[in-house]
Amino acid sequence: MPNITPEQLTRICHDILLKFSANEEEASTIAKHLVSANLVGHDSHGVLQLTSYVDRIKKGHVVPGAQMEIVKETPTTAKINGHWGFGMVVQTKAVQLAIEKAKKNMVSVSLNQGTIPFEVTGKFGAGKVLLRPAAQGTGLIAGGAVRAVLEAVGIQNILTKCLGSHNPHNLVRATVQGLQQLESREQIAARRGLEAAQLA
Repeated sequence: MPNITPEQLTRICHDILLKFSANEEEASTIAKHLVSANLVGHDSHGVLQLTSYVDRIKKGHVVPGAQMEIVKETPTTAKINGHWGFGMVVQTKAVQLAIEKAKKNMVSVSLNQGTIPFEVTGKFGAGKVLLRPAAQGTGLIAGGAVRAVLEAVGIQNILTKCLGSHNPHNLVRATVQGLQQLESREQIAARRGLEAAQLA
């Protein structure tokens, strides 16, 4: 049995897809994904799938060259129509779009030894969330939606209380709004035109 390197296998998959009307970008993306799946041990999602891709193209279930369309977009989300294009190609473009949106809308949060520097109340719609600093070892005292945001930020010790609506969407946005209010000693001092040591 001949030994084939991953690069050779990628090239073979690429060439087969080109023969069945895939464009260069599609053939390259799919070939890399298929071979990568084999390399990490997911053979069922690897090169074995090549025959089903070819079959789907022949039956018209997949349209080579289909352009991805953004149907609806917000600053942080996008609803995408792949127009029956290759799922791996559409997914790759969607992930790249999500990363770009995340980088543009990134929020920095000032923390002080795993907790927040001072108490704040975040508000969004009918949702209100009180965020209070906590001593080392307290842990993350927060419910579902609020907890998810605080864990993602990296906060380890905090006390929280939902004061308004318990709608999870409002709570998430209220939590983010509260975290955006936080400033470090250095930021407060700079805003006041002082040195950090001069603050009480």
